[in-house]
Amino acid sequence: MQYGRGMNMRADNRPLLNSLPLEMVRAAFNKYRPVLTRNGCLEWSGTLSTHGYGLVSIASKRFPAHRVAFRLAKHSPDPIKDVCHACDNKKCVNPSHLFEGTRSENMLDASRKNLIGAKTKPHKILRGERHGGSKLTGTEVRAILNEVGQSSYALGRKYGVHASTISRIRNGSLWAIRALKTGNKGDGG
Repeated sequence: MQYGRGMNMRADNRPLLNSLPLEMVRAAFNKYRPVLTRNGCLEWSGTLSTHGYGLVSIASKRFPAHRVAFRLAKHSPDPIKDVCHACDNKKCVNPSHLFEGTRSENMLDASRKNLIGAKTKPHKILRGERHGGSKLTGTEVRAILNEVGQSSYALGRKYGVHASTISRIRNGSLWAIRALKTGNKGDGG
């Protein structure tokens, strides 16, 4: 089965999983015994991805364990769709906790439940001077905010940044002005 350009396929093994013999998929999956939890989840006991999802090796390729479990229970998941967790447990391979959904639906669901994004680990988001890509210090941003009568273009040249950076600082969308006014070094956004 070949997939060419324009077929909206991600660079993963989704199409391949459906083409593998069911017996081969079942044998690879059954090498591990999922652990039953109190809430009914069957947690994968094998290898985990860096994001915490179970992984199954089949024919020298790695597949998400929950996707394999869905294939074994419901046969041939749509390669375009995600296999989502109703239980929000990344290790869960219980077919009754899994359902198909679009990537948009999956991300919207995860966002609503605060499972992804800045709300889950705000302490890990580097802002202001702590961000490796920052060209300005908090002191320089304060000076920019206090400069009146100079264009964004002129200030951009003075500080070695683009005029749009100056505009974004001035309108508060680039650095958190409240943090700068209180003197918290490096807490700009």
